[in-house]
Amino acid sequence: MGFELTGATPDERLKELTEKLEQGVSEIFTSGRYAEYLSAMSKFHTYSFGNVMLILMQNPAASHVAGFHTWKKEFGRNVKAHESGLKILAPCPYRRFIEQDKLDKDGTPVLDAAGKPLRERTLVQLMRFRIVTVFDISQTEGKELPSIGVSELNGDIAHFEELANAITSVSPVPILYEAPHGAAKGCFNHVTEEILVRPGMSQKQTLKTMLHEISHATLHRRKRKRTAVQRPAHARGRSRKCGVCGLSAFWH
Repeated sequence: MGFELTGATPDERLKELTEKLEQGVSEIFTSGRYAEYLSAMSKFHTYSFGNVMLILMQNPAASHVAGFHTWKKEFGRNVKAHESGLKILAPCPYRRFIEQDKLDKDGTPVLDAAGKPLRERTLVQLMRFRIVTVFDISQTEGKELPSIGVSELNGDIAHFEELANAITSVSPVPILYEAPHGAAKGCFNHVTEEILVRPGMSQKQTLKTMLHEISHATLHRRKRKRTAVQRPAHARGRSRKCGVCGLSAFWH
């Protein structure tokens, strides 16, 4: 549980963790482990996409994570002895002066008498990340937590369009942004072999629904391949006529 980072400096360890994150993202979208990501996303809906991935890679069974002091002060629980924490990334905004071309109100560089750009020192806010350690509830002991449930995810995700396109590209069937029957957020239509995703949902819920329905579609196609040679043609015909969006709606 947890990554062993071998870098000698904070920057080297940050680079290691970032590389592991990139590898994990690639694996999720190429190995069919959508169900694992779906489970993690629903549990850690307040975390960024990257940190959800890091938690999933280090402890697929994690259910609720927090820092060492947060467990103690806010939840009345202590981290067990000899536990190895989960490494995630925390944003660290900072400000610094940089020298840059002086611009006028239209964004055009201001020139001196010789026609060269004037330079000025400007205070800007930049962002870097540091590695922090969190622990899953299974690594702690103490006061019981109230049950935690998520009915629908809210909020946006950085690079949503890129992620949605990546998920669509690995889907075994087309994904359409159309409302399914009833109140379902999405469904896999066995007849048309298409995934329907309800438009207008939050970005987090949209990705969650896409991944969930892809797992249904993938499982369905695998089962169909295994059973196709065993079932008579007239039985296969009847099943196509009866196909609907099905039970996947109950799992949202």
